[in-house]
Amino acid sequence: MKGREWAPHRRAYYPRLWPIIAVATPPIALASVLLTWSKWFGFGVALIVGGLATRVRWMVWRHRHPIVSPEERAQDRMNEMRQNARWN
Repeated sequence: MKGREWAPHRRAYYPRLWPIIAVATPPIALASVLLTWSKWFGFGVALIVGGLATRVRWMVWRHRHPIVSPEERAQDRMNEMRQNARWN
């Protein structure tokens, strides 16, 4: 069993923009063509959708990579050492 990855912080992770652009652009472009929005209104909606997609992606990443305190890491290390001990 592999222990949790330890870091005193999240190591300045910044999500890439290209997946968000790839996901948010086609529906906005299709809606803009079908609904004949003005360019500025479509641009504003695209910014809002892109911002929401970025926020959701960041929240998912933070949920999957919680901050592990030094005490939790030490406990994980002790449990790992006990599991790998020669005379269990």
